[in-house]
Formats: sequence, C-alpha cells, structure tokens
Amino acid sequence: MKTASRSARPYLLTAQIVVVSIVTVAGLAVAATLAGIKVPSPLSSTEVSHNHDVTVERLQDVSRYTAASQHLESIVDIEQQADHVPSAIKGDHVVFVAEGDVDATVDFSHLNASGVEKSADGTAVTIHLPEPELSKPRLDPSKSSVVAHDRGLLDRATDAISSTGQGGDQKYYEKAEQKLADTADTTGLKDRAVANTRSFVAGLYAGAGYHNVTVVFDQKATGAAA
Repeated sequence: MKTASRSARPYLLTAQIVVVSIVTVAGLAVAATLAGIKVPSPLSSTEVSHNHDVTVERLQDVSRYTAASQHLESIVDIEQQADHVPSAIKGDHVVFVAEGDVDATVDFSHLNASGVEKSADGTAVTIHLPEPELSKPRLDPSKSSVVAHDRGLLDRATDAISSTGQGGDQKYYEKAEQKLADTADTTGLKDRAVANTRSFVAGLYAGAGYHNVTVVFDQKATGAAA
C-alpha cells in the first residue's frame, strides 16, 4: 500500500500545480478586469494563413465573342417508386433546384482574308462567320442544391449502413445542366447572338470606313464552345 501511495504522489502533485495555476490566472484576470485593464484570454486563438504559390496549368488565347448570355433556373424532380410497397417503406424523392448561365459565342479564330469580301470601290464588305454556339451551362453552386429529399424506411436504413451512400448530388447537377442546355436551345438565345454579332461587326467595319457591312453566318461551327 505504501508503494502505491508513493507512486500516486507525482500525479497528485501535478494535479495540484495545474489547479493552483488555473486559480492564479483566474484571480489575476479578475483583478485586472476590476482595475480596468484588458487582459487577453489565455484560450484565444489566431488564424494564420499559409501562402502557397499559384501554378499556371494552362494558358490560351481567347478568340470567341460572347454575343449573348442567359440566366436560367431549373427544377429537377426525381422520384424512385417501389412497385409493390408504399413509398413510406421504400422510395426516394428528390427535388433539386439549380441556377446557372449559358453563353452564346461566335468563334473568330478562323476569320481570315478569305472570309472577308471587299467591294471594288472599298465602300462595302461582307464578313463570313460561323453560327453562334451555346456554351455548357455554368451552374452557380451557391444557388443550386437539394431542397427536398424524402426517403422510405428501407432506404434510410440502407444509407445508414452503407459507406458510399447515394453518391452525392453530382447526378442532380448533371441532370440540371442538361435541362438548362435544352432550355437555352429553345429560347432564341442564338437568334439574339446573331443580331448582336451583326451589330458588333458592323460597328467595327463602319469605324474603318465601310458604309455597307454585311455579316453572313455560313461557316461551319467549330464545336469548341465551353
């Protein structure tokens, strides 16, 4: 028993030192507060930002004219229904709201002398360009999310014991992107891009002294809009 008592003494001494230290610090803090002195908290923390160099992975010239842009909202409503049991037992219903932008661009990278026809007197010019292309929708992650998710009891239990879960929201983002792309293709965005490009190019050549500027969209699109 004496041996056990002796082995416990160092731990008791350490505990006493810790308690005395805490009481001392607390007493000093109270005294300083009463005296009107602001003492920083011993448990305060400071955020330190460690800067790292930014690496340029890719650099490319941009030769596409963004002729029109459209902001769209899409609702993806997907329900997995069981064939023989109520949805309260087995079923999955997700409502995903997404917002994003689609651009209509015209590629000027292949515009050369053969695509510019000038009149003999130098007063008229015809420009041949590819048709506008729609970019891939850019979803705004701050405004795109699952707003409702109802699951049956069996689905909840499966998710609870599964290490992979439902695979995240990626599939909903993909479906929303496709819906935005399909919608943008039917809203007249390309027509607006055609009108804006004609106005833009006509202004450029009018500034160069041409009185009659014609823009024709008869070139093959590159299909590289992103």
